[in-house]
Amino acid sequence: MAFTSETVKVFLEVLDSGSFSAAARRLKRVPSAISMSISQLEAELDMQLFDRSAREAIPTAAARALEPKARQAQQQLRELQTQALQLHQGLEKRLTLAIAPELLSAAWNGPLATLAQEFPALEVEVRSEPQADALRLLHEGAVQIALVFERPNLDERERFQEFGSELLVAVAAPNYPELKAYGGPIRQEHLMNMRQILVGSGNVTKADPGVMDVSIKGEMIEGAEVLGIPYIQLASGASHDAAAFAAAGVPTQMLFIRNANGSHNPDEAMRISDFMEATRLLTWWLSNKL
Repeated sequence: MAFTSETVKVFLEVLDSGSFSAAARRLKRVPSAISMSISQLEAELDMQLFDRSAREAIPTAAARALEPKARQAQQQLRELQTQALQLHQGLEKRLTLAIAPELLSAAWNGPLATLAQEFPALEVEVRSEPQADALRLLHEGAVQIALVFERPNLDERERFQEFGSELLVAVAAPNYPELKAYGGPIRQEHLMNMRQILVGSGNVTKADPGVMDVSIKGEMIEGAEVLGIPYIQLASGASHDAAAFAAAGVPTQMLFIRNANGSHNPDEAMRISDFMEATRLLTWWLSNKL
């Protein structure tokens, strides 16, 4: 066969490097070996992939036409190898993370992106839960990691690692009766006797997960690779209309755009450049479906 995992790697490396010699340096081989591999590939395909008339290896129209599928094949092979390694090592297939709402704006997505690159087959679910619920889910085993505020005493069921710090400032209205009663700054011991209101989420509700369309997912990944748009694969713990469409048999997939302060938040802040990247990916996908 013309294309193998090896020939795909060499083909894409020459495309990315722009020359046989540069590809040879990156693959730690001699240039003649790269040139021979491409020549054999062209002979088996009976088509020219690179124009060698100049110093650089200029890809032909045929090479550009084959590039998207070649990149998709390379990505799928990486995912297959990673999944096989995970199964061999007994690693989890899914990671669920619960985050206190006040910490949604923290820089927790960077480590997740690194994790997704190293383990592309790992399904990641992020849930926003009040701190008490996040800890309860952690103790019950429903989530593996809880991003919460530090507490004076640690539970023996937990392992703790400091992630960062967040400054919280307690404020009160100027006409608050207790301020007049104390006639000065209110200290922690004064707060002990004041009425406090606890806001909780109540019982956790559950719904059947919506299974997204694998082929659309693969096409979206292919488009992101072709367009050079960074991405991570992310499972959503929220309930979306997409789940209802999927349950009705409609091929469905979801595309999330990052938000600095989380969605459904008055202070949510999506960059227009991120929105345009998502639009560019959807345009690419639609143009290839029509």
